[in-house]
Amino acid sequence: MNKMAMKKYAALIRQVSENKTSERAEKCGYDLFMGLAAGDAEDRYNAWLRYLNEPEDGPHTDAERDGAWVPAMEWKP
Repeated sequence: MNKMAMKKYAALIRQVSENKTSERAEKCGYDLFMGLAAGDAEDRYNAWLRYLNEPEDGPHTDAERDGAWVPAMEWKP
């Protein structure tokens, strides 16, 4: 994995921690690591970005992925 991707994912985890909760940041980190193993880390990263950019009282959809409830990834037909 390249250093730029690692820094990008670390920055996202920090952003989730600062703007949401430490529990959500833990799930974000877990989700991204599992995505690296599954080959879909970028899709998971984008799901977390959408989650951060949603208004606090706006609509949000979670999905169970690898045993944790995390923001749903965008559906790709």
